[in-house]
Amino acid sequence: AVLKNAIDWGSRPWGKNSWTGKPAAITGTSGGAISTAVAQQHLRSVLGDLGLQVAGGEAYIAFKPELFDAQGAVTDDNVQAFLKAIRLGEGTLDEAGYYRIVGGGTFTDDSVHPKVKVYIPRYDVHSTAAGAYQIIFPTWSGLCRQYDFPDFSPECQDEAAVALIVGRGALEDVILGDLKGAVQKCS
Repeated sequence: AVLKNAIDWGSRPWGKNSWTGKPAAITGTSGGAISTAVAQQHLRSVLGDLGLQVAGGEAYIAFKPELFDAQGAVTDDNVQAFLKAIRLGEGTLDEAGYYRIVGGGTFTDDSVHPKVKVYIPRYDVHSTAAGAYQIIFPTWSGLCRQYDFPDFSPECQDEAAVALIVGRGALEDVILGDLKGAVQKCS
């Protein structure tokens, strides 16, 4: 109702539409198999009639609450295997991997990202990569703003890794076992 009211108010008075020429993008999520496809199609039509410049393409995000259990552990076998493959590649597959800093150091306080800057001579760069998925501090900060992670615990690191996979549009590929498609999207 809030979105409909905002669209209605902005479209009045007739002939002085506030929306004309404004850019717009449409996305949505739901638990259904076709996500929000029908609602997006209808909204695209309404916004087009009001003169908004609606970005092309569609984004249908199916919400999958069953992906994590009550403790935050990943429940899908293919997602677990994909996360394990990432950790193998990062050299963090063992349990201590959740507490590893780039270059081989470790940390013990998982209440926050360690934010330790390490010089990597091989690449002549400094990095703050840490944890099982070697997430750099700026990326972690962005994820915390978006998902409100309370700490840098193993569960939050797993959830963050899944969020990054979702961000690359690869979660469906992972769940369906399309390793090639998932790797291409995540690379």
